[in-house]
Formats: sequence, structure tokens, C-alpha cells
Amino acid sequence: MINNIDQINVLDLFQGNCTYKIPIYQRNYAWGEEQIQALIDDIMSLDNNNNRVKYYLGTLIADKKHEEKQLYEVVDGQQRLTTLFLLLHKLNEHNEYNINAKSLIFEARKLSNEILEKLPCDNLSFDEENGLLRGYAIIEGILQEKREYEINFLKENLKRVDILRVQVPKNIDLNHYFEVMNTRGEQLELHEIVKNRIIQAFDGNKAEENVAATIWDACFNMDGYVQMNFNSRDRRILFSDNWDKFEYENFDEIVSKLKACQDEDTDDTEANINDILENKYIEKPNKDKNNPEESDKKIYSSIIKFPQLLLHVNLIINKEKENEDIEKKLDDKKLIEHLKQYYTKDAAKVFIYNLLKYRFYFDKFIIKRETENLSNETDGNWFLGSLKKYEYSGKEYAKPEPYKEDKTDKELLWLQSCLRITYTSPKTMYWITEVLKSVDKYTKRSELKNKLEMYCIEKLKKAKKPDSAIFFGNGFGIPRIVFTYLDYLLCRENFEEYKNFEFKYRSSIEHFYPQHPEGLPVMNSEYLDNFGNLALITVSGNSKLSNKSPEVKAIAWKEVMKQSIKLQLMAQKSKNWREYEIENHGNKMLKYLEEEMNKI
Repeated sequence: MINNIDQINVLDLFQGNCTYKIPIYQRNYAWGEEQIQALIDDIMSLDNNNNRVKYYLGTLIADKKHEEKQLYEVVDGQQRLTTLFLLLHKLNEHNEYNINAKSLIFEARKLSNEILEKLPCDNLSFDEENGLLRGYAIIEGILQEKREYEINFLKENLKRVDILRVQVPKNIDLNHYFEVMNTRGEQLELHEIVKNRIIQAFDGNKAEENVAATIWDACFNMDGYVQMNFNSRDRRILFSDNWDKFEYENFDEIVSKLKACQDEDTDDTEANINDILENKYIEKPNKDKNNPEESDKKIYSSIIKFPQLLLHVNLIINKEKENEDIEKKLDDKKLIEHLKQYYTKDAAKVFIYNLLKYRFYFDKFIIKRETENLSNETDGNWFLGSLKKYEYSGKEYAKPEPYKEDKTDKELLWLQSCLRITYTSPKTMYWITEVLKSVDKYTKRSELKNKLEMYCIEKLKKAKKPDSAIFFGNGFGIPRIVFTYLDYLLCRENFEEYKNFEFKYRSSIEHFYPQHPEGLPVMNSEYLDNFGNLALITVSGNSKLSNKSPEVKAIAWKEVMKQSIKLQLMAQKSKNWREYEIENHGNKMLKYLEEEMNKI
């Protein structure tokens, strides 16, 4: 377990008697323009309206070699550390940062150390072959293009930028450790740091630490169903004999039950709780064409990643409501800031318990993607269902099964996929929190459907233009939820006709009567940008045919028409698609939405 994580402001890194040594086994400084520009952009992107918010820039993994001299050997993070050293020197025109010239040194690299000691200097010769000279020249070029107020803004933001210095475990082979880190090509993730701090909160209680770590790692794998990330014994204990219930009330109850069953089950002593990390005890059916699992093998991909799940759980525990700050609370870059409240034992127990509880409900009530060797997240069908246990050849297996696909279940799937394609950024997916905080072991899916409808209606009300004849705006200013929720309403009201409709990722607003028509008169913007003339389609759908007449589009775009129910209705009138039809269709569609909004 990693100990001693220090959060340090970047301006304090190179002050005083602290020294960072880059060991000889590490490569030379190699960052180019893309990486340096990205780091400066990150610092510049800080919200200047909230000076109290800290920004986490990354991790620096180091080994403290001398206590009194504060000497650290850098294991991972030297590229970022060196860039900060170069940047601060370039900004240090008036010696305001009091940088120790020897706070960064390279082991057995005389030329590199001579260059660093000369900084800041405008007379350094540029050398493409020397990484430090090249990096310093890149920073000079980037800063030269910025105005004085931008430079001042960058300097102010540096006061709020922190880096995490992580002490590697004692008595470790640093060469091997670095090789592993370098081979993986990744730094310590924020959720790994949070996990470490939360596990530390159990004060060395091994039983509690093991249970907490096992639950964390099982929840980390977001694809598929969380039950299958536990070994067979613990899966039965946690989720009942049929693997489909979670009825514990707190963390202590889970620890007590797992420990009691482990003590009783002497035949399963090898399957201790840490073995789960290696997936040793998850049953995998042998390939058999008669095995129903082999005949219908799919991958079920989550619509969010693990850090977002952690943030949703945090919102539920704190009973947060959606407001103007919700995007910040679902911003995984601020994961440490939001979860540091769980670094005490009691708080850690609450969080780990709720993490497992709501991961179980997430799998049960939130849509997934059915994928199998697909290249991107926009492929595959939406799936809503639960894990079912079955027996085959005397062994127990599990298989996700869709809900019974009655009207309510189909509407719930439509609603969630409608919201997923509308709010594509993880920071805007508060609807997931709304679902999870509403569920328990007695929850009916019809109740969730009603709740999500109310959620969408509230979004429509916020999108409405008060005291305006254009209602939701016009043209490209109309919010996406207006289009997507309208398609949901049309499906709901005409269920049998559209029951096979699938929501696709759509972001392009299409003018059915074109903006630059071929062989047709240009239409007045009042009608051209009217809601009645617009539909939401995929970017690829909005092709070179976009300037063709509505009638040509209706014939040539048959697959595109399937993307939107509204567009299908427009295509039925394509032969006479002029001002009257546009206005008539727009009023009819708005009436659907207005009647829905009047429900609450």
C-alpha cells in the first residue's frame, strides 16, 4: 500500500532546500509542443470566478533518499515536473518565485544540469537535439503569443494548481518499479489515490481493509454485472443464492457475514477475499454449442466510467440536488476534492457500503450497450435487464436477461437512451443520480419511468423562452432535449408503430427545407429556422444531400429518416414542404411538448 501522499502547490515545488533528482535509468526530457501546450492550457482553463478551488495537475511518484536534505529520487512524473521547472523559470522575470536553481538535477548528466542552472536566460542556443533547450524554446514561443493579461492570469492560476507527491513503498527495487510504470504507460489514477486513502482509514484492521478493497475492485470493472466480479462463495453471500438481491444495511454487517462464512467454509480456504483480484474463482462455461450462453455471447458496456460512479454515489450520500454547480460535482478531475470527506473510518464504511449498493442498482436499473467486437460506443443496441442464474450440466452460470419488454420497460429504455444521447458529457448525467437515489429492493420500473419523465419535463421548462412566440428558440439555438424528448413522446403515444425505434447519437440540426437549396427559392428565415423545419440527426447523416429538396431527401435518406420520428413525419409531407406545412407541423409538435409540460 502506498503511504505518505503530499499535496503541494506547484509554486512550492522548487523552493527551499528540496531537491528532485532524475535518476540515470530514466530517459531524457522528451515533451514536445503538444504536451507542453496541453499542460499550459490545463492551467489556463481554471475557473477565475472561484479562487478557492484547487486544481489537481497530476502525480509525482518519488522515493525520499535523505530526510534532512529533502532529497527525492523521481520514479514517475519527471516529464511534467521538468516542464513546470522550465515554465516557472520563464515566468520568473522578477524573481518572484524564489526558485532554488539546484532543486531539479539530473544524475550523471552534466550538460543537462548546466542548462538548468543558467535559467532563466534568453541567450540559450536552441538545439532540436537537446530536449531541455527544445522545451524551453517551445515555452518561450507559447508565452510570446499571449497578451500581458493572459500571462498574469496564468501566474494567478499557478497559485491554485497542486501536484500530488507520492512516496513509493520502502525497500522496493526502484529500477523494477520504474520499468513497470513505464511499460504500463500510465500514472497513478485519481481513483487509485482515493482508494488508498479510504483503505488507510480502516487503521490496519485487515478484515475491513480486505473487504473494502475487494468491493472497490469489484465495482471498478464497470462492464457486465458486479456480481460476477466476486468469487462464487462471496457472490452467494452478498447477493443471495440466486445472485439477484442485495439486502445488507451497512458495511459492518457485510464484514461480519463474510468473515463468519469464511470461518465456516474450510473447503474454500483458498478462495480468500484477495483472490477476487485475480478472477480465479469466477465460473466460465466451457465452449459448448448447446450451452445457451455460448449461443448468445455479448459484452455489456457501461455508459459511464468508474470515477463517475464514485461521484454519483457521493451525490446520493450527501443528498445533493441538481443546480448550477452540478457539473463541477460530476467532474472527475475534482475527484479527490469531492471524496476527501471519506478519509475517516466511519465515513469510509458509509462510502464503501453505498458504492456496492448503488453499483448493484446501477447494473439493475441503468441501461448498458450490447457490444461484441464493436469499434466505438455509438454502435450496439441499448440493453436494460438483470442478471439471471441458471444451471447447465450440473454447474451454475449467469446470463443478463432483458426485462419482459412490455410497454413500460420499453419506455424506460427509450427514456434512458434519450437522455444518454442528449447529455453526452459525464458531467451532465445527473439523471443517473436521480434514478439511483430513488431505488431500493421494492422499486418498480414504472416508478422510475415516471420519475425520468418528470426530470425531462423540468428540463423542457428550463429550455422554454418566457413570453416568447418562438417558445424554445429557433434554428441552432434550440436545446437538444427538445428534439430527443419529442421523439420519445411520439414513440410513447404510437407504441405499436414505433416499438422498434432506437435512439442514436445525434448532434446535427438538419434543415429539412435546405438553407441553400438547389433549384428552389431561398426561404425566409422565419420559416427556415422554425422548429417545424428542423430535426436532429447524426453528423454523418447530414451529408452532401443537405442542399437537395425535401422530396429528394425523403427518398434518398431512408436510413437517415429512421433516426428521428419527427423527421419521418416531416418526410410524409415532403412533396409540399413549404411555409404552411412547416408552420403547421411545428405547431403540432410544440403542442405535444406543451401538453406534457402542463403535467407539472
